[in-house]
Amino acid sequence: MSRNLIEEISSNKDKRIKTLHLTKDGNDLNNQINAEQTEKIESIFENVDNDWEQAMKELADEYVKGFKS
Repeated sequence: MSRNLIEEISSNKDKRIKTLHLTKDGNDLNNQINAEQTEKIESIFENVDNDWEQAMKELADEYVKGFKS
């Protein structure tokens, strides 16, 4: 199922070479994901009073919890 998030472009010099680029929809989705991740990380740092070690522990716990779901 194509969601039109990436496009494949062949090289003009060598047709065996292809590069992948985000489409507008792909770029929009990427920006949305980045914004959500930034918000989550900032929230964690706020909850632990910007304690780097504690923030990393919280992030690791969230990551592991995602595998158990």
